[in-house]
Amino acid sequence: CFICDPTYDPWQERLEAFRDLFARHDPDLIGLQELFLPADVDEILARLPHPYAALSYQGSEEFNPYPDATLFYRTDLFEEVEHGYYWLSPTPDDPMTTGFAPSQLVRLVAWVHLRRLADGQALFFSTMHVDNNTPSQELSAPLILARTEPWAAKMPVIVTGDFNSKTTSTAYGILTAGVDGQGFRLTDAYDLAASHVVDTNQEPAPVYDAPSRIDHIFVQGADWTCSQWTVC
Repeated sequence: CFICDPTYDPWQERLEAFRDLFARHDPDLIGLQELFLPADVDEILARLPHPYAALSYQGSEEFNPYPDATLFYRTDLFEEVEHGYYWLSPTPDDPMTTGFAPSQLVRLVAWVHLRRLADGQALFFSTMHVDNNTPSQELSAPLILARTEPWAAKMPVIVTGDFNSKTTSTAYGILTAGVDGQGFRLTDAYDLAASHVVDTNQEPAPVYDAPSRIDHIFVQGADWTCSQWTVC
């Protein structure tokens, strides 16, 4: 954490809390946001319970690495077919671009096309960090749908991230109902879940208000079910 509230737990303590969460929940896929340096990615990798690959924007001659949205997948379960990035801006294929709000941080989507080793099943997985400056959320939502729809036509998709959009927001409505209520849309795993659980290793346990959540897991491209939705 480069700049943060001094009341937050120190980064090294938070890393050990992450280690505990990863060990208890044993995830196959992970999408993280707000990592600042490549070293942050390495520190997460060192605490994961299985061999994982990490995908984050590595930068170029012109731009520094930018792991604000980083994804991880288990290499003993999946192999990568291809991966890429796009930027939440009017020019999504131009790295490090903005333009959806007068004041906007650079935001991106990291995605990967995977093949499951056990049976060859294809899967599209993405993670993102949508800017918190309005109207970035509602302008990003149609772009996210447009970039995800071709993948969902071919395989199951999982779209995760910090969308900075509550369930009552315009952006969330676009993501889950389509543009102008029509066309391609995503399904919130929360709505599919047979049960909802709050699981924390913090003392005291923080209050969690599910309708106000801004981090979401969306799915499409298959007949998805969800046995349990958990917030940590």
